[in-house]
Amino acid sequence: DQKSSERQKPRRPREATTAPSGSWLGPTAGISTIEAVKQEVQVPRQQAGDAGESAERLQREMQGERIQLAEEELD
Repeated sequence: DQKSSERQKPRRPREATTAPSGSWLGPTAGISTIEAVKQEVQVPRQQAGDAGESAERLQREMQGERIQLAEEELD
């Protein structure tokens, strides 16, 4: 039976991560790569947070100016 023979075949292990030179990086290289990516993502994340805070501040200022203009029109 073909299905049973497929089940008995040992699976090939996954390929090790390799650097462009072809050297094996090993498991700790993967961790340091993850940490490097986290650090690189942190800057844009902080910039996005700062931009969001700035947008909220500008919206509050604009709302205050609208209220002031409306009050001046009522006078």
